[in-house]
Amino acid sequence: MSLLSPHYVLQEVTKHDLELASICWGFTLGFGFLTTWEAIRQTLRARNPLKSIYVWMIWGEIFVCLAFSIICWLYLDGVIGPSFWFYFFILTLWALQVQLLLQIIINRITVIVSDKPLAAKIKWGVAALITAVNISVYCIWIPARLQISHRYIHINDVWDRCEKVIYLVVDAILNWYFINTVKQRLVKQGSAKYNRLVKFNVRIIFLSLTMDCLIIGTMSLKNGFVYMQFHPLAYTVKLMIEMSMADLIRTIAREKNEFKGSQNYELSAGGTNRGRRDGNPSHIAGVGVGGGVGITSVSGVVVQKEVIIESRSMDQDSEASTSKDNVHHQEQEDESPLRNESWERVAYNTTNISSN
Repeated sequence: MSLLSPHYVLQEVTKHDLELASICWGFTLGFGFLTTWEAIRQTLRARNPLKSIYVWMIWGEIFVCLAFSIICWLYLDGVIGPSFWFYFFILTLWALQVQLLLQIIINRITVIVSDKPLAAKIKWGVAALITAVNISVYCIWIPARLQISHRYIHINDVWDRCEKVIYLVVDAILNWYFINTVKQRLVKQGSAKYNRLVKFNVRIIFLSLTMDCLIIGTMSLKNGFVYMQFHPLAYTVKLMIEMSMADLIRTIAREKNEFKGSQNYELSAGGTNRGRRDGNPSHIAGVGVGGGVGITSVSGVVVQKEVIIESRSMDQDSEASTSKDNVHHQEQEDESPLRNESWERVAYNTTNISSN
């Protein structure tokens, strides 16, 4: 059942079209090999890969891109002919391609965001938006490819570019939100090591968005189907970017924290009180200030100072934990390394009163 229009005209695939598609497919296979190798590394490193949604998503993206590229090539080479089921199948692969990649980005965001209900809203909100766009593409792109009417063809020429722009904007917003969250929640709280993550994400986001622009640009080629061969290339590169980000997050999370700020507070050997959360003053003897000023006991003088505990790395506590806790800690680290950082911002006043 082809469901082609009675007036269907098969578009000619020129030698130039086939050469361009061949070059694109070659790059896809090359990046695909590197991406698959990285996926194998991350899968073997995971404690429970079969239970990891992230692992399932990256492998799903790889297989979708591979199938997409093979089918597009076979169509351009004349092995597969046009039909409703061909267009339906390739569009389904494309829809999975987009959904999986955006959910991989959102998975990176959920690792760092503190508001889990908000993270769930982002996850399902983006999924609903992309699903709605994909449904509209099914309703427009397939009839246009079947050449049902000139009206569908004209609408598809406009909407096909619009939905690509929508994906680009969503990708940019998600990456911006991730960068902003890392800055606000980690970097500005004093953990300098996450500056590397911010800088890397700022640079790499341009490459990711360039892939979207590549797809939009190739839509203006004379053969209206050749641009489909660029889809698996663009999303393979974007997947490699996401896996590189995940690897960098894991590496940085394992490093020792280096906190920076205008003041550095540390308790003396005898002072172990970290203050109280109920707002009542705490007595802390021998609190040293990084600027060289010490809070000492002075007769008849009340010394009051606001102390901010920026953060505490759970890595410091792992040495004293049991082997069972270490295994559980490692399992969590495989899936979401940034959740191993316990971030808290506690302000309290220290009062040191010395009687005569």
